[in-house]
Amino acid sequence: MRKVGIWLALVAFGTVAVVSDASIARQSTRQGFSQDGPVSVYANLAGQFRSVFANLLWMKADNYHHEFTEHNPHWAQDSDILPLMRMITYLDPHFTQAYASGGWMLGLYQKRPAQAKQFLTEGIRNNPKSSELYETLGFVIWRCDKDARLALANFQEAEKCATTEFDRERLQRSVRILQRKLPPQPESLR
Repeated sequence: MRKVGIWLALVAFGTVAVVSDASIARQSTRQGFSQDGPVSVYANLAGQFRSVFANLLWMKADNYHHEFTEHNPHWAQDSDILPLMRMITYLDPHFTQAYASGGWMLGLYQKRPAQAKQFLTEGIRNNPKSSELYETLGFVIWRCDKDARLALANFQEAEKCATTEFDRERLQRSVRILQRKLPPQPESLR
């Protein structure tokens, strides 16, 4: 029971941080304050609380997931973790792991590809340089929609955004595999 009280307090604290962050930003804009000064300090502090709280929720989600797998070997059935992924992305829209994990679980394990694509697209909008999100969206499209052409476009974008040579090479292999799955284009379209 004590654990529940602690988590409820953390959720309340996180909610206050989110609301106060948005309120401070609106108030500073309305009053013509620049991004410098005390209002900016408070806004940054509230934003940092949101990020810290998102990381705490991520650790809780990871712990919950491992507890679930101890008692249920069918971990793909774990849909209770999805609201945590959603809350993490509300708190920190740059938390790409939560978008990728939530999108993967929605599309491939929960058989809700439309929601997965919407969630991943939101993640890409907030993180346009995330190779991981383009790749995950490509997988969801490839596996759920069987649309190799659209999946290929996402894998190519992931390859462009890759930050390590290992990821670039890995994604290039996926691009080549998808290119082989496409029907040949007529000469007139080349």
